Amino acid sequence: MGGNAYLVKPLDIGSLIEWIDKLVNKPTEEGYHVLIVDDDKEVAQHHALILENAGISTAICHNPIRVLEYMEKYRSDLILMDLYMPSFK
Repeated sequence: MGGNAYLVKPLDIGSLIEWIDKLVNKPTEEGYHVLIVDDDKEVAQHHALILENAGISTAICHNPIRVLEYMEKYRSDLILMDLYMPSFK
């Protein structure tokens, strides 16, 4: 029914504090976040699909002029960027 510990009497305060500390300070495991910057929408979607199937969350930016805005908004761990975007010079 969701129990995490069973403590018996007489109650050992040190053990109680240890269990409460484990339950309250449980580290959260967050996945990686990748920002994909590419002017080709199909290629960007392809990369996003591959990464999301691996459990990595993604955000896509099709306009490299707005990349700083996306970086601030999504706080990505990695940026996957196409370096050849002829429509943005």
